[in-house]
Amino acid sequence: MAKRVCIIGGGVIGLASAYALVRAGHEVTVIEARDTLGSETSFANGGQLSYRYVAPLADAGVPLQAIGWLLRGDSPLTLRPRLDPQQWRWMAAFIGACRGSVNKRNAAHLLRLASLSQTTLEQWREADRLDGFDWRRNGKLVTFRSAGTFEHARSKVTDTLQQQVLSAADCARLDPALASGGFVGGIYTPSEEVADCHAFCRRLAARLEASGRCTFLLGKKGHRHSPRGWRGAGCRNGFGRDAGRAAGAGGRASQC
Repeated sequence: MAKRVCIIGGGVIGLASAYALVRAGHEVTVIEARDTLGSETSFANGGQLSYRYVAPLADAGVPLQAIGWLLRGDSPLTLRPRLDPQQWRWMAAFIGACRGSVNKRNAAHLLRLASLSQTTLEQWREADRLDGFDWRRNGKLVTFRSAGTFEHARSKVTDTLQQQVLSAADCARLDPALASGGFVGGIYTPSEEVADCHAFCRRLAARLEASGRCTFLLGKKGHRHSPRGWRGAGCRNGFGRDAGRAAGAGGRASQC
């Protein structure tokens, strides 16, 4: 049975969700706080579609590595401890997940989800003839100069049918510019893809508008108003009108 669904956030996540719902026959309202769609993270997104690089951050040895990061001036990690029980519960759960067995199990879940994403995009491109966003399947090569890092990466290969472990000579044959870079090896995935994220958003928006089953409310913030949480919650726009009986957050800045 067709439903009325509200998507909060008009970035790539929200628009792709709306497109999937419209394809399934539902009526969708997309509420976007900005005046244009795809204008935050989706605007300058790198556009790498790296389906096989799904290793979770939580892994054996990561807590000690994180402590080392925090001591560096150029640390990729920032931690601001607070007297917040939720923060400490999250950190405890993260540390509990930093085990090789848990990492392997979660990586398998993420690989299945990523494979579904790749299949879904392929269906949209071929069955719906969705194009115009510079999609290419040009592969991805990750190279390593450290033997230890290379061996660790080899152990984390998630799809042996799609990912190739290359020697330094193999990397140089693939790209001669790598011959003099001091590389010890690399992981090559021929099936990886790239695309223009913002152009993809524009193409999705055009298809949604043409469908007649999607309404865009731009320059308005959605507000959750049900104590039951997102599942089954109503969603209202800035003027108080009911925009749908189910709500999904389309991006970090869209959460309310």
